Amino acid sequence: MVNLEREKLDHILQLLKSIDYGSISIIVHDGQVTGIESTKKKRFSVEKKKIKTKQY
Repeated sequence: MVNLEREKLDHILQLLKSIDYGSISIIVHDGQVTGIESTKKKRFSVEKKKIKTKQY
């Protein structure tokens, strides 16, 4: 049982190291971790267009 708990912890740590943006959910039933879900997101930088205005 100790190996299983260590395996769960190692999996969570691995997910934390691999995610730049996103979330990790740990599902618990009766005090035991029964599932781990992760969502990774990719962010793209957007260049803002400069609006040219006429100067009078």
